[in-house]
Amino acid sequence: MPKISPDPVLASDELSGERGKTSGSPPVFGLVITILHPAPSPLISFYETFCCHLKELLEDAGVLDTHYLLYPPHTLHCTVATVRPFKKAALHHPERIISFWRSALERMEQKPNWPESVENSTFDLCGPQVFDNGVGVFLFDDKSGAMNSLRRCLEEEMACFQATLPEISDVNMEDVRVPNIIHSTVLRWRSSPAISTDQLQRLFNKAYEEATVTHTTNALSIGSVRLLRESLPFMQKLTCCHEAPLPIGNKAQSQEGPAD
Repeated sequence: MPKISPDPVLASDELSGERGKTSGSPPVFGLVITILHPAPSPLISFYETFCCHLKELLEDAGVLDTHYLLYPPHTLHCTVATVRPFKKAALHHPERIISFWRSALERMEQKPNWPESVENSTFDLCGPQVFDNGVGVFLFDDKSGAMNSLRRCLEEEMACFQATLPEISDVNMEDVRVPNIIHSTVLRWRSSPAISTDQLQRLFNKAYEEATVTHTTNALSIGSVRLLRESLPFMQKLTCCHEAPLPIGNKAQSQEGPAD
């Protein structure tokens, strides 16, 4: 059975923030384009209930809470793309790269593929998943196609960036990471517990099923797209650098007016 692997960052106590306290600057610098942040209240309520059940199940299995990190509710998000990984060396003056990606999002908003409205950009929470290294996530069903549209806009914008890159030395398109799933990470490990990933998946499933008894998480509206600055690993400290709200109502209707 696969063994759960501790995350090297968590295992080395990066989240203590001591580097930032001693240097007077944020310990890391990452940039992530996200949706579902802040998480809608139905998702927050579901997640809080899920966490209560999961903590009890893990304790019953002999797993101490010092072994793992459950993401706080305010950090929940769904990644469109990571445009600068936090594991890269922190910059003393990150303003240029933040400005670069802020402008990129503003241009993306004008593209034809940009999601047409809040009403037509919804997600359903469809289940929990534990990966081979023990990382736990929630998976989403994007029946509206909004995430594909956003990632397509990003790809188009990236293709246009190449001519300007020599002028912006801090920006590197090779840093950009686009997940091949639609997910929100909720669990990482500081040390290896005495359970396998298969056992953890069963506990994840049980906690998830128990949370669904009292909560519904269908048709979650994404509302807006955000550029988040990550100052502590795994979004434990974050700042919104730019927000691009989705239009209210259908684009075509807002441009042409109602038929009647």
